Amino acid sequence: MKLTLNNGAFELLDQKITDIQIALDKGLLNPETALRYIREARAELFLLRQILKNEVVIDNPGPDAPEAA
Repeated sequence: MKLTLNNGAFELLDQKITDIQIALDKGLLNPETALRYIREARAELFLLRQILKNEVVIDNPGPDAPEAA
């Protein structure tokens, strides 16, 4: 399997991962507002999935392709 990132996709993915980490860190620092930040992290994960769907090309050669060996 070969993954190809469209132009700028790596930066988008990196930023979304950072956003998720920040949201989770905020929840860990203040348990009283943890649920709010868990929701925020969940929303960021949804956006990350959208980036993956739109910006990552998966090339999965068949079993007879030379790359599969």
